[in-house]
Amino acid sequence: MARAVVFDFDGVVVKSEPLHCRTFSETLAPLGIRIDRRRWYKEFAGTGSHSIIARLLEENGVKADIAALVKSRKERFSACVRRGGLRPTRGLRRFLAMIRKKGIMTAIASGGHRENIELILGKLGLLGQFDAIVGCEEAKNRKPHPEIFLRAAERLGVPPGQCVAVEDSIPGAESAKRAGMALVCFDSPASKFLNNPCSRMINSFSEFPLELLDGFHDKA
Repeated sequence: MARAVVFDFDGVVVKSEPLHCRTFSETLAPLGIRIDRRRWYKEFAGTGSHSIIARLLEENGVKADIAALVKSRKERFSACVRRGGLRPTRGLRRFLAMIRKKGIMTAIASGGHRENIELILGKLGLLGQFDAIVGCEEAKNRKPHPEIFLRAAERLGVPPGQCVAVEDSIPGAESAKRAGMALVCFDSPASKFLNNPCSRMINSFSEFPLELLDGFHDKA
């Protein structure tokens, strides 16, 4: 049996990518910068605020304070969360309860800020449902580097080869595969661009391939 499930956050635990895209667009609109929704999911989903803003400023030939824009975008996003703008992914609560009964540990491995992750989990009543949370502050390298997933496994005390990762983005899927984890992918606008084969593509946690969790008994 798998010993742990390691979840990406945005697009997996919560369907937050549309809100991320919207708040980046609103933050950068006064500078004349627009973000195409398709491009967001293909190139930016699962990457960090600083790199997204820096890239868009450079492409558009705009000089601005990147740190200030990151802070403004974060505040805009947090305000939406506090107003109740997000919901858990379908089937998540039941899935978490089920795997906990099986003794399977859980972690979040996200390129997002831990402060935002904890804010959202608290708002949804899910803050105590994960054994470990690893955000961007705890990794030097962002996805698709495997560091975040490897750190999550380390925090749980579980070998990566005994973990199942759940992802929805191109860099996230690559990160999980490079970490040596089995991979389940959420069907989303971001996952349309995945080239890496997933063990299963799902639309909700009620579709999670439970047989995958039971297929680890011979792994070291």
